[in-house]
Amino acid sequence: MAVIVQVMKRKGRKFYEAYWTDPVTGRRCHRSTKHTVQREAIKFAIALEEDLNSPENEVHALKWSEFVQRVKRNLFPGQAVKTVQTTTSTINLVEEVINPALVGSITSHQVMKLQEHLRVKGVSEFTVKRHTAELRKLLKWALRKRYIKQLPDFDMPRNLGGMKGRPITAEEFERMLKACGSVLQEHQVESWQFLLRGLWWSGLRLGEAMQLHWTDHSNIGVDLSGKRPMFVIQAHAEKARKGRILPMAPEFAELLETVDRKRGYVFRPLSRHGERPLTDWVSKVISKIGESAKVIVKPGDPPKYASAHDLRRAFGFRWAHRPNITPSILMEMMRHESITTTQKFYVGVNAEASAEQIWNSHTGREGIGTAGKESGNHQSSDTHSGDILGDTSQIQAPS
Repeated sequence: MAVIVQVMKRKGRKFYEAYWTDPVTGRRCHRSTKHTVQREAIKFAIALEEDLNSPENEVHALKWSEFVQRVKRNLFPGQAVKTVQTTTSTINLVEEVINPALVGSITSHQVMKLQEHLRVKGVSEFTVKRHTAELRKLLKWALRKRYIKQLPDFDMPRNLGGMKGRPITAEEFERMLKACGSVLQEHQVESWQFLLRGLWWSGLRLGEAMQLHWTDHSNIGVDLSGKRPMFVIQAHAEKARKGRILPMAPEFAELLETVDRKRGYVFRPLSRHGERPLTDWVSKVISKIGESAKVIVKPGDPPKYASAHDLRRAFGFRWAHRPNITPSILMEMMRHESITTTQKFYVGVNAEASAEQIWNSHTGREGIGTAGKESGNHQSSDTHSGDILGDTSQIQAPS
C-alpha cells in the first residue's frame, strides 16, 4: 500500500501544501512545503513520498494478513506444537475482535477492547493474561523487524484471582478412576484408567504422555536399559525446549512393568470407534471425568473440575513433601526450565500440610501422632496407598 503525496494551494495560504492518506489511520494528512513556487513544492512532495515509502516506514505497507503469514514462515518453524497452537489462537482472537487492516493499526484502546471481550465471555484472568502476553510477543517481534514504529501501551493483567487448579487428593483420584465408567463406553474404560494412572504417577504433561513411546525416541521415549528407568526427551517435544535424559518416578516405572506388550505408544486411550484420539479431545474427556467424579479444583460459577494438569500438580506436591527430595531434584522430575518455578509452586507453599507431617512424625510425646489417624488426608508415606494429599487449596498453578 504505497503512499502517494500530492500538492495543492489553499485559498488565502502563502505556501503550497503536501497531502496524503495515512494507510494506518486512514486519515488525510497535510504538511506545508514552505514553497510558493509549484515546481519546488512538487520536488518537496516527491522527497516526502520517498521517505514515507522507505523500509523504515514499512508499517505503512504491511497488511495484517501479510504479517500473519510472516509470523507463520519465520516464527512457527522449530516451535513446539502447543506454542504454535497458543499463538494461532491469539491471532484468531485478534482478527475476531479487532480485525486490524494493518499490523501498525493496533492501538492501546483496541487491546483493552480485546481484554474486555474476554472478560465478558467469562474466561479466567489466566486466559486474559495468556492472550495479552501472546499479542505483546507478536508486536515485540513486529517492532524488532521494524514493521511497527512503537508498541501500543497496555497493561498486563495482574490480579489473577488465585490458581488455575490444585493438586487433587488420592481419594479424589480414585473417584475419577471410577467415573470413567460413567463417561466412557465399556471397551474404552481400561485404556483411559491406565492413562489416568500414568499421569498420576509420572507427572507428565498430557501432551508429553500422549507422545511417550516404548522404542521410538524421536519425541519422548522410555529407556529401561540402564540401572534406573529414564525418560529420553528431545528438545522439540517438551515445553523447556531442551533435549534431556531425566529420572522416572519409581511408581511410574512399576506401572510400566505391568504392561506385557512394550511396543508403540505407551498410552493409547481408545475413542468410541477404537482409534487413538487427538490430545485436545483427550483433554476434554479427562475434564468430563473430573466433572462426573465431582472433583472441584476451583469453586466458582461455574466451578472448575479436575483436569489432566491437576494430576501433574498432585505428582509435584507429593514429591515436594517426601524426605530428601531437594528443590533441584524436584525441578528435574517436573522438567521445569527454572528452579524458581519449582520453588514458587511446590516448595514450602503449604504450611499446614508440612506441619501435619512434622507432628505425625514426632511420636515421642504422649498424644502426638493421633491427628493423622483422625484426618486421613494429612498422612504422609512413600507407599502407593499413602500418597494422600493434605489441604491443597493454597497451591498455585504451574505451567
